[in-house]
Amino acid sequence: MKLNRRNVLVAATAFAAGYGPPNTQTAAAEKRSPNTNQIFADATNVAATAAECAAACHESLDACTARLSFGAERLKELMAAIRDCSDICAVTATVLARHGTMAPALCQACADACQRMIAAGRDFAEIHAIQQGRAAAARCAVACRSCIA
Repeated sequence: MKLNRRNVLVAATAFAAGYGPPNTQTAAAEKRSPNTNQIFADATNVAATAAECAAACHESLDACTARLSFGAERLKELMAAIRDCSDICAVTATVLARHGTMAPALCQACADACQRMIAAGRDFAEIHAIQQGRAAAARCAVACRSCIA
């Protein structure tokens, strides 16, 4: 298995979401109501989507960095949007995975950062990694908005 940022983020999210030792998860699950289990499952799904977006943003940023070395100065705004999106998605994934109380506020910020990244990347259709990042950001924005509602 190739160890890259995406694999690390997904593994960290899975661990934080409780996919670790079964004994601790089973005891906690017995105390929850069925509705609480669904809320935790939804938050875990959004956390995984946010972690995937953060990983895709890192790949997009790498593609931008490579282009900048050839003088493509117009990528600076996009790179700032990608960095914000990546960082906010990573924090959102972590807070959602542990069911933190700031999750709704972070989901709103995450959806906003994803929309900004999507808009900033519109003019870069020729860069595949950016288009993949935009697609991941679109999925993340939808997931985060569903978590807020």
